[in-house]
Amino acid sequence: MKKFLTIMMVLFSIIVISACGKEEEKPGNINKADGKYFAIQEVEDMAKIEDYRYWTVVTIKNKKITDVEWNAYHTQGGLAKCEGADKYTCSVAKKYGMENDPNNSAGAWHTQADKATKWIIDNQQYSGLDFTGGVADDISSVTMTTEELFVLVGKALASDPVESGDFGDDGYYYAEVEGDSKTETYAKANEEGIPVDTEGNALTEAYTKAELDLMEVTFTNLTFGSFIVVNGTLVHADFNAAYGLYDFAMNENKAFIKTDATDIETQYKLVLHKDGEPVNTYKTKDGAKYNYGMRGASFDNPDKEWFKQAEAAETKLLTDQTLEITVTDGNGVIDGLTSVTMAHTVADFKTIIDEVLDLAN
Repeated sequence: MKKFLTIMMVLFSIIVISACGKEEEKPGNINKADGKYFAIQEVEDMAKIEDYRYWTVVTIKNKKITDVEWNAYHTQGGLAKCEGADKYTCSVAKKYGMENDPNNSAGAWHTQADKATKWIIDNQQYSGLDFTGGVADDISSVTMTTEELFVLVGKALASDPVESGDFGDDGYYYAEVEGDSKTETYAKANEEGIPVDTEGNALTEAYTKAELDLMEVTFTNLTFGSFIVVNGTLVHADFNAAYGLYDFAMNENKAFIKTDATDIETQYKLVLHKDGEPVNTYKTKDGAKYNYGMRGASFDNPDKEWFKQAEAAETKLLTDQTLEITVTDGNGVIDGLTSVTMAHTVADFKTIIDEVLDLAN
């Protein structure tokens, strides 16, 4: 009898534990502390390296989701159609484009975003949904891709709430510094990095300047930054700059291949081209990555690349919630960060941060 009772008690315990586990998994049981939770899309998960980057802020109160913010910013900043504004604001201003699509009956981006976030709040659910091509089958009023939203909400709630800070008011902030446009001359090359003439034919070692297919390029000089503040804490910083040039021919060390024409005193950088037209893949230095080509005379220090130095500044800014920058004669130095040597750009960083702090306070 005692053995039977013992077995029954064990079985009962298993059933209770199992039931509790299932109860925690049910919608409406958000076992998280009160606070604001943040998550942003990883760069490798973006549709392409220069595109909208999505984030979410989820507010929990008394074990319930009380608010969900879903938004995005374009990594091309002021060069993109939203001109630095976040996607939600851009949509409200009728600049994003979905509101003008005659085939879109579900509404503008911000309208559908509101419906998707409201569904999460109403149902207290952010997992277990079915998606077809990224579109949630369970939300009939939303026809645009929302799968990223649910992934981000899950990611946010898998982390700790954002600690309270004093950087400034919550929100998305953008600032830019525009410089003078530049015009430079380049020589076209084929995919092997060999200079070509105006017909696209590869030139021999004996080519002259007159044989080269030269091109002048004027590009925008613009440094900018995108920032997100949650619970008074700066949780995301993204410095970037315009890069209106073309893909350069490079060797195995990612060093620019230059012309060797005998009558050219200035060695032009070679630009790859496709079907007779220059390849223009990136609009920003962060997007161009190693194609920007800033690794010193020996071309062997990848940390000297523009995007690497920008990342170092971003990391320090997020860690310290400030950057102590001294500017002298238009050049800046970041205190405690000797790896960042882009003096003029650092001065732009200071201008950007100062403007963001003004906006946030």
